Amino acid sequence: MQLDSIYLYPNRIDVYTNVDDWKLERFRQVYQRNTKLYRGADNKLEFRVKSSDQKFKNISDKTFVLNIVGTETKELILHKDCITQDAETGKIYVVISENDLTDIEPGFYNFSLIYENRSSIDQGTYTVSTRFPAYIDSQYGSIGTLEIIENLQGEPKNSFAVEEFKFYALLDPEDDFYISGIIDANSQLVTAQSLHTFDMYLNDYTGRVIIQGSLDQGGNPQTWTDIRTIDLVEANREYANVRGKYNFFRIKHVPNKAGLLGTFEINQTIFGYYNVSINNAGRGYQVGTSLVIKGRTLGGGTPVNDLTITITSVGAQGEILGIVWQGLSYNGVQSFIRGGSSEPNTGTFDKILYR
Repeated sequence: MQLDSIYLYPNRIDVYTNVDDWKLERFRQVYQRNTKLYRGADNKLEFRVKSSDQKFKNISDKTFVLNIVGTETKELILHKDCITQDAETGKIYVVISENDLTDIEPGFYNFSLIYENRSSIDQGTYTVSTRFPAYIDSQYGSIGTLEIIENLQGEPKNSFAVEEFKFYALLDPEDDFYISGIIDANSQLVTAQSLHTFDMYLNDYTGRVIIQGSLDQGGNPQTWTDIRTIDLVEANREYANVRGKYNFFRIKHVPNKAGLLGTFEINQTIFGYYNVSINNAGRGYQVGTSLVIKGRTLGGGTPVNDLTITITSVGAQGEILGIVWQGLSYNGVQSFIRGGSSEPNTGTFDKILYR
């Protein structure tokens, strides 16, 4: 059986004032130990104020202030009043909170303690009549060494942001989809329960999101497997977790245009023109929007046989009520059901944060 001992004891520092005659006693503290603070937790520093003959000092009329200063830059990093615990015996303390240390990098710093005589003007406002250093040893040293140590709970890992999606247009616009850039899963690193988190930033997005993973080696994976599929309706923020060892991830999303995408019945004429009627009115459209249907999807060529449909009237939900069109048909008498190039409003998929 392994037995480990831990210790709970105060982080206490003796400091000295110079308001009395310095007495040469048998015990004189030559130097002060380094003080340690740990990120990721609240740190309580206790100070005990003494006179030169090791007697407790009454500090009822004084306020002590802790300063943390950059060793090289001499920049004031933190300035904080101490709290008096027992004025008669010189006991004070200061709590350096977890938030205080959030923006302070690990490393060595200087610290000092000064005491002030203050006169209150009103609540929260005061004047300082005198200010003196407190010495941390009997050699009149007033600057100590303080070490700030890495987070006790581990440092948070920065998220990897993906903001670019490649568009893939298919013959049927309802099947169009987008693929994100490749996300390195850092499979060589050990993570808790092999957990991967995807934080999706959306704007009224309606569609299907597919998280895909790859076990391929190298930086250009070719084989992808669907890991998780999420259907969203007018979503603005979505989280997804995936467990398992993968080398790479990517996100595929397919905007749901079903019922939103306007489609048209298009008939060729032997005179080289098109006759067009509304097949599905869709919704989310605006008057004046032009929809281009490529001639290559109508039996001809592009751009010579492209068909342009302009919306002239819409309903309360943006459904298409009226259209005009122009274009030269490929010779034939075929009929087609096609959607236009201008997409209805399915929202946007803005970015992913992976961690």
